[in-house]
Amino acid sequence: MSRARAALAVLVAGPWVLWLLSWHIWLGAVWWTATAVTFARRERRDWLLPLGVLLVPWCVWRYTARVTVLTEAVRHGGAAALSVVDLFAVWGLNLVMAAAGFVLGFPEVAVETALLTVPRGDELSFTSTRFPLCEPKVAATVRAQVARGGGGPERLAWRYGEPGSSWRAALALNPVEVSTHRGPKGFVMEARVPVDYRGFYPLVLGELGPLRVVVEEGLFHAAQERGWLSPYTLTWRAEVPEDYPPPCEAWSARLVQSLL
Repeated sequence: MSRARAALAVLVAGPWVLWLLSWHIWLGAVWWTATAVTFARRERRDWLLPLGVLLVPWCVWRYTARVTVLTEAVRHGGAAALSVVDLFAVWGLNLVMAAAGFVLGFPEVAVETALLTVPRGDELSFTSTRFPLCEPKVAATVRAQVARGGGGPERLAWRYGEPGSSWRAALALNPVEVSTHRGPKGFVMEARVPVDYRGFYPLVLGELGPLRVVVEEGLFHAAQERGWLSPYTLTWRAEVPEDYPPPCEAWSARLVQSLL
């Protein structure tokens, strides 16, 4: 066993093992430990991958069961009901969701979510040339404001699953206040969105057989109250071009829409 491979195995698998244990997903932690040891020893275990696939339903079941327990604890005892281990579980889940957002084609909400884990001031701003002007509802609002010589703020919101709605915009901007004003080189659009968790809301991400994969925002709100997540307001700024960018949507959302 080389020290370099052992160190890499610990660096990669260690955080996953600790996070899975914080969710009481014991078998998942054992699988990651076995995989790390196999990698460090340069061994080959053909049964590890199929075993990991078979463990997925059990891991999802353990996660959903733990979410139910923690949610009930917070409902009855408030944020103080979460232990340090529980807070680490929720904090880590926030990062896992951010990583999943990048992979699934939601880079904006992925960045917003990841930044919640970093203490900072309560105001941030991004300068963009495309997002959120590539979202049709935002573009239509900005066009109308430009035609009036500027204006706003106007509040926009999206309903998840609404026909014609954009998942990319709904996750990153819901809700948002859009305003437009004249700048040195033309009109400038500003979109202000609060990045925080506001209370109990079970967001269903999908289903695995009889199991629903749910993210309970109330747990993240409790983590905010305990100082483990830092909410803020993000302002997206962009110079309004003559030709608006084409509509944008996550590749995963487009795939799902094409299959329906």
